[in-house]
Amino acid sequence: MLMLLMGVGQESETSRVAITGKIVEVGAPIQVTTETDVREFRWLGGGRYLVYYSVAETPEQYRPVPGEPALFQQWDANALYLFDPKSRRSTLLHRGNIDDWYIVLNGRAVLYTVREEVMRRGETDEYPSETLSTTITLYLRLPEQSLPRVIAQFKKDPPLYLLYIFSPDGRYLLTTIDLTQLIDLQTGKVVRVFKPGFDTAVWVSNTEIYLKGGDTMPKGQDMHALATICAPIVWNRFQTRCISRQFDTLRNWRTLNTRPPRAI
Repeated sequence: MLMLLMGVGQESETSRVAITGKIVEVGAPIQVTTETDVREFRWLGGGRYLVYYSVAETPEQYRPVPGEPALFQQWDANALYLFDPKSRRSTLLHRGNIDDWYIVLNGRAVLYTVREEVMRRGETDEYPSETLSTTITLYLRLPEQSLPRVIAQFKKDPPLYLLYIFSPDGRYLLTTIDLTQLIDLQTGKVVRVFKPGFDTAVWVSNTEIYLKGGDTMPKGQDMHALATICAPIVWNRFQTRCISRQFDTLRNWRTLNTRPPRAI
C-alpha cells in the first residue's frame, strides 16, 4: 500500500509542494516526485498508477513562431506526469500549455487538453496582446502506451471556449459552448454533431443526454429533448414540464459531472 501526502491543504489548487509517499508494509518513506511545484494528483487504473500535474513558478512567456518573427505563441510552463509505484519511475506525459486534464474510461486512461494561441504584438505593445488563432488538441493516454492518441483537434479564430461534459462511465465526451460534438473516447470517433445548438446538457445515463435549446432556437420556443447517443433527436415543446422536473433533480449532479469519476 502506498500512502501519499501533500502537506497542509493537500488538494488545494494553491499548494505547491512535492508529493511524498510511504510504503506502509515496509515503513520506509520515499520521494515520489522530484518536482516541488505539484498542484494536483489523481489515481489511475484503480490505484495502479498516479498522475500528477505541476506548474513552474515562472513569469508569463511568449515564444516566437518559427518563420514568423512578428508572431508569438503563449507558453504556459506546466507538465503532466505518470508515476508507477511498483517501479518508482515517473514518465513525462506532456509539457507546456496544458489547459486541463481528466481521468476517463472508467479510470483506465488520462485525457488532457492542450491550448495553443498564436498572438501578435502591436507597434507600441511590450508584450503580444492580439490573439489571431486558437488550437485545442485533446490527447488520450493509456498507461501501457508509449505515445498518446489525438482524439480531437479544434481550430478557430478567437475566441474559442469549450466545456467538457463526460458520461458517467467516462467513455463519451460532449463538448459545448462554441463547438458541440459528441466523441467516443474508446474509438476516438466523433459520434455526432448536435444541431441546432443548445445551452444546457446533462447526462441522464451512459447513453442518454438531456438537452435544452439555446439561442439558435426559434424565438419564444423552450425546446427540450432526451437524446440517445445514436438515435435521431426529436425536439419536443409539449413535454417541457415532465422533462423540466427530471432536470431539476439533476442540477447538482451536472455540476459534479463536468469531470468524470476519479479512480480510487
